Amino acid sequence: MRWRSKTLRRVGGKSAVTVGALALAMGTGIAVAGPSQAAVTKSCSGWTWSNPDSRYGSVIDWNPIHSGPYAACSVVATPGKGRTVYYHCFVVNAYNNSWTHVRIAGTSTQGWIYDGDLDNAGSWDECPDNGR
Repeated sequence: MRWRSKTLRRVGGKSAVTVGALALAMGTGIAVAGPSQAAVTKSCSGWTWSNPDSRYGSVIDWNPIHSGPYAACSVVATPGKGRTVYYHCFVVNAYNNSWTHVRIAGTSTQGWIYDGDLDNAGSWDECPDNGR
């Protein structure tokens, strides 16, 4: 499992980096470094996804679903406020923003939506390796 903002939820709100920083601040001399990160593409295409997550949620407002995990990517659909979407998995883009790949309930329409636009912060399952 990689260290991402989503990881914090999976381990009770504390990452090794957070615990290590606290220990260092308390004078224990323990230092923990985060993982090295390769450059992440800023492209709208080429992002891989799978469907390990059985969770779902609702779109908070009239927020669009995009062709890739960036606001600049083309809009695939705008499902409407309160519309249910099924979660597949999430990625963290080059700007360190988390996006979930979703399918709109009752349709075959799918794409990427920013996790801040979902009522419960999106998928907890990371998509296959996307350069991170």
